[in-house]
Amino acid sequence: MDLLFSLPPIAGESFAFSIAGEEKGIRIEAFINGKLIYASECPDPPCHEQMRMPDWSGDTTLVVVLKGPFSDAVERSIRVLNTDSGSRDAFGAA
Repeated sequence: MDLLFSLPPIAGESFAFSIAGEEKGIRIEAFINGKLIYASECPDPPCHEQMRMPDWSGDTTLVVVLKGPFSDAVERSIRVLNTDSGSRDAFGAA
């Protein structure tokens, strides 16, 4: 199972991502500074998810944990960009 996204998370904006894999029943949890900000379940991958990044989350790390019923958890750490950082252009978005 894997977490896929084309644009990085940006404070105050929606972060779209998908879950790929063969395993059904994947639990998704997302944390910033140890605080749970999103939880969902992907019953039958691929699943397309979207979460709103808190306004205060710029320059923090988003930790997304994927837990399958029959496999080890997968953890991804992603830097959350500030809205005004201009970093979006570096990822090819207009």
